[in-house]
Amino acid sequence: MERVAVTLDDDLAGSLSRYARTRRLDRNVAAERLLAAALAEWRRDHALERFADGDVDFERAAALADVDPWRFAELLCERAAANPDTLGRGRVAREAADDWDR
Repeated sequence: MERVAVTLDDDLAGSLSRYARTRRLDRNVAAERLLAAALAEWRRDHALERFADGDVDFERAAALADVDPWRFAELLCERAAANPDTLGRGRVAREAADDWDR
């Protein structure tokens, strides 16, 4: 395991401490969990963007998102429902998700 040191402003440090207290966690464990969740979300968003831009195909995008194809199809549908323009390829992305939904 690699050790990483960060400097947090007072507000962020306070929020981290409150989060750790409410979860009954050590601050280091709390920070690691929050960072892991944020990076997982970033991987999903990045994969959705790369797919929408046509940089990667459906299966590669699912792998980049670190989810199975079924979950990636769900993510595509959720994003299309929230805002169809965010998918760039709109119709093509929805069709790909529909194909995996069958």
